[in-house]
Amino acid sequence: VIKATNEWESVPCATAQFNDILCESDNFKMYYTVSFIAHPDNFTSEMDRFIFTESDMPTSTNLTVYGATVQDKAFQCRDADRFSLNASHDRIGVSFDENCVVNFVGPMKDVDYARLLQGVLFHGQQWRRDVLRFAYIYWTNPSIR
Repeated sequence: VIKATNEWESVPCATAQFNDILCESDNFKMYYTVSFIAHPDNFTSEMDRFIFTESDMPTSTNLTVYGATVQDKAFQCRDADRFSLNASHDRIGVSFDENCVVNFVGPMKDVDYARLLQGVLFHGQQWRRDVLRFAYIYWTNPSIR
């Protein structure tokens, strides 16, 4: 656990319990942590599709966005599911990338994040899937993700 003085504090894992997961800080500690996500050509799957279109994005309000999360629904997540990018921005990095979730970081305008999210591809298997649903959220507070 990080203390208010930005130092590590040891917490016994056997007794520590966190009911809610919330990252909070006074400044933007995570931006540009990682700026890599697998290239779309590295995947061969039954289903490759862009998950967001321009009409899925909100109308730009020149809002500063500090990060975004993209995910597919937990009940439909499979081990082989992956996201990749067909778009990028030099000032937006990837802080977390797992099979069903990817977190982007970097303070940019909503229009820049909209372009990036329109370039997110989903790779997965079609087996026993009638409808796939995806979601994104913009993080508009620099201290909370």
